[in-house]
Amino acid sequence: MPNGRLLVAAIVVRNVNQEANPRQERILLIAERDSTTNAGRYTTKYSERAVGLEETLEATDPLAVVLLGSERRPTLVVARDAGHGASYALIERIAGEWQRRWSSTYAGC
Repeated sequence: MPNGRLLVAAIVVRNVNQEANPRQERILLIAERDSTTNAGRYTTKYSERAVGLEETLEATDPLAVVLLGSERRPTLVVARDAGHGASYALIERIAGEWQRRWSSTYAGC
């Protein structure tokens, strides 16, 4: 990123395998580390959690990190698929904090 930090964006999935009621937990995670030290841990800066039935849970996928505007704000572009349609979201880093700034409406099939 332009500020010298290293970024990791990931989806963490946990399945609870119950025969009649398979459930899933999905976490969108954004973590950063200061690259000037080349040491240290990544620190969680943003997360979203979704829990539900495995076959109906909304799937979130990071698509790209882009730099927006004249300020070149780091922005994560995210796709969301709920089975019956898809939407997109922008998660921006503003003043050192990651926050969801925009979400589209669902476009169904």
